Amino acid sequence: MNRFKIILLVFSLITTNTALALYKPDGSSISQSLLGPPSALTNPVEIRKLAENAYVWGLPLEFTYRFNRYNELVSAPTNELAYVPNVAMWNNASTNAGSASTLYINGGLDLSGNNALVYTIPKMDGIFTISQIIDAFTNVVSDPGTRTIDTSIQHSFLVVGPDSEYAKKTRATINGYDFEVISVDTNHAEVLGRVLAQTLLPPESKGSVNDALNTYAHNITLNTLSEFQANGNRPVPPTAYLYPPAMMRPRKL
Repeated sequence: MNRFKIILLVFSLITTNTALALYKPDGSSISQSLLGPPSALTNPVEIRKLAENAYVWGLPLEFTYRFNRYNELVSAPTNELAYVPNVAMWNNASTNAGSASTLYINGGLDLSGNNALVYTIPKMDGIFTISQIIDAFTNVVSDPGTRTIDTSIQHSFLVVGPDSEYAKKTRATINGYDFEVISVDTNHAEVLGRVLAQTLLPPESKGSVNDALNTYAHNITLNTLSEFQANGNRPVPPTAYLYPPAMMRPRKL
């Protein structure tokens, strides 16, 4: 399907949904006064451009929504991390088209309202790591890790959305603790962490898959701000490193 056909498909969906919206569930029409004035846009070129923009700007939002929903169903609940205990392979849940020498940690983020999360990268002892914080438009807004910060010490980042009181800050001191702030410009986001793992090393060796997972990857944590503060401004280990599919998890009352 070429690009022009995709644009026409999107436009047809827009117009179909608009037409359906003119009627109530019982089939009666909705008053035109509730819908606003009819569109004055009649130029096919402008309509085509509008449909193209709807596709270009709407596709990343649809993708991140679908990806987060998928992760929530099969990997981990929102605002929690999933730690796949193997390097990426075609037959595991690590990540799409991942590196075969990398452990992946991923999670969907809900930063609505004044939600604030604390993302902690531990002291890495020379083991390479990088984390991408990705907004709903698939832009990488921050990539803390070996290339960008001093990983010989632990870092705890305050991750906030556009409506947070800390959204315009680069640092924030809260109850005496100084945070580096990662501000995301959308309410929903994704975090994808990576830790290098040497697959040919024996399990007891530094940098092996076993060492990279248990010493380093498992100590990359995501907490709510209140959890972090209640633990004396220290990261709280997750209650689980792997989650069953959503349908098998106990429901929250």
